[in-house]
Amino acid sequence: MMSQVTAVVTVHDPGNRLFDLTRALLPQVMPEYQSFVAYCSAPTDKMTLELLDNLGAQVLHDAEMPLGAQYLGQVRLAAIKAGLDAGASHIHLSDFDRLLHWQMTYPDELHAMVREIAANDFVVLGRTARAFATHPGYQVETERLANHVFELITGQSWDVLAGSRGMSREVGKWLLEHSTEQNFGVDAEWPVILMSNPAFSVAYHPCEGLEFETPDRFPDEVAKAGGVQGWVAQRDRSPDAWASRIEFARWAAEAAVRAAARRF
Repeated sequence: MMSQVTAVVTVHDPGNRLFDLTRALLPQVMPEYQSFVAYCSAPTDKMTLELLDNLGAQVLHDAEMPLGAQYLGQVRLAAIKAGLDAGASHIHLSDFDRLLHWQMTYPDELHAMVREIAANDFVVLGRTARAFATHPGYQVETERLANHVFELITGQSWDVLAGSRGMSREVGKWLLEHSTEQNFGVDAEWPVILMSNPAFSVAYHPCEGLEFETPDRFPDEVAKAGGVQGWVAQRDRSPDAWASRIEFARWAAEAAVRAAARRF
């Protein structure tokens, strides 16, 4: 049976670090989708762009895509629009490196989630406790607080900050009209405002494949640190990383509070 779901991935690969993974894994994952849209940042390496195109992805190279977590809301909405413009009836929105890692580690789970997306209005794809714990402490500790604020508002103990979700075409169009968050907080905003709209159902699935994917980009550095755990521990000692993630979590918590005040 042909998939009803279009993958829409955001790609930022200025150092060409995803080239080998893309070449190996994208041909495995693409058959699960009706179509595959790659929304790519301006600095993304030309070799990666050409490889995506050669493998059959619809490549949108946006020279004006803003970079940074403070603009994530804009990027997420632009990616949805790209999927809608491609004719998607359902969209699986994901960071590209997360999707590749998922295919590499838990392909059966990924394929099951694609089918789940096709059966729902909106699906938040979160992390299992094990997958969540693979991330550096500066993500685990800060995102746990933002998720707790979401739980206080909705009564749902969900991980809403993994950045992967599925939606119907109708939900995508509605979000383009009603989403207002410009930054990282968008990931908390969407499920809250959709829960307040009785026209849509909102589901949740924790996933093993949404474990920490960033080490895939840095094999040499990981090897030098003695493995993934050592490399993650090195990153976790960065004061700047902690300060940034505290800010991101504040954005998400405040976005959830603002979203809860809105009714549709």
